[in-house]
Amino acid sequence: MEPEQNSLRLQPTERGFLYGEFSDVNGATCSIQESSLATAGAIWLGPNESRDGALRTPNRMHLGPDQLIQLIGPLARFAVRGEGIEQPLLFCDLYGVPSCLMAHDNGQILFGVVLPKRADGSKLIRHDSNFYGNQRDPERSQAVKLLFDDLREGRSDFLDVDSRMTLNRGMVRPLIGPFRQMIAEGERRSIELRNFEF
Repeated sequence: MEPEQNSLRLQPTERGFLYGEFSDVNGATCSIQESSLATAGAIWLGPNESRDGALRTPNRMHLGPDQLIQLIGPLARFAVRGEGIEQPLLFCDLYGVPSCLMAHDNGQILFGVVLPKRADGSKLIRHDSNFYGNQRDPERSQAVKLLFDDLREGRSDFLDVDSRMTLNRGMVRPLIGPFRQMIAEGERRSIELRNFEF
């Protein structure tokens, strides 16, 4: 049986950036949006709300060319050939927010932001961009390391926010084109910056 195809229609926002909405397997409204980042082709991608229905920051991943290049291969193999995601792909987005791409039940994948609780069990302050933005912060580094270790072992009870989308093959296919476009856009902007004279 052919996986349900997700329709994805990209329209410009008031500021001229492409934006489109789609639903995941669970009916959660998700979106993909061209980023206003001037130095690289980047996108925002993820559910508009976390799984508990709260509108939070960060819910969506901010993915630049490096992350898109890392993700496009496994996503394309999953969407086109039905190959599973054998090992979780764990990464931090442009703002250092932990995110993952991993296998799920029934030939589906989980893809999106995951935020751990602090070591003492308290919730992270989700609006504290300094916590995730500061790559050298020992607490942040330890929290992300523990998070990735737990995800590799299949544990998720430690998550404070689970903003992963549940997607089937048909839902991933329409995302491949925008990923390719942003990779090319990132390369173009990189060349322009290298050629720019100060």
